[in-house]
Amino acid sequence: MGDSKVVRKNPYKYCIVPCCTNTTFKTPGKLFFSVPKDELARKRWCKAMKRDERKNKKFSSTSSLHCCEDHFSLENDMENYWQYRLSNSYKMHKLKAGVLPSIFECQKKHSPRPKRICLQKRKRLEVNSSQKTHCNLTHTLCGQK
Repeated sequence: MGDSKVVRKNPYKYCIVPCCTNTTFKTPGKLFFSVPKDELARKRWCKAMKRDERKNKKFSSTSSLHCCEDHFSLENDMENYWQYRLSNSYKMHKLKAGVLPSIFECQKKHSPRPKRICLQKRKRLEVNSSQKTHCNLTHTLCGQK
């Protein structure tokens, strides 16, 4: 029997920050930090990342969630930043206690959707027709035609 090595694949992770598209497949060099499972801490993280529960699905308290490195100042927020930087193979990365995601450049890139043209046209037509009605009413009251 031959020696068989177990090849361990990196698990698929994605960033839960709204508008962030980073995943372990798309951006394999990025760090992904686990969102705390503690309910109060998880709520603080979601609030910091502007995650609206009405627009985005709510996560269970047991699900594994991740936030990518783009939302942290690694040098200031990581407990073991220099160990990580000096040894690229250093896998254990840890945030300092109480640190929340604070950088959201991805959300600035996504501008609000433009208003629908049909809606704008309908409003413009309503304004024009109300002005015409007002003019006709004014002319009638003044005895003009």
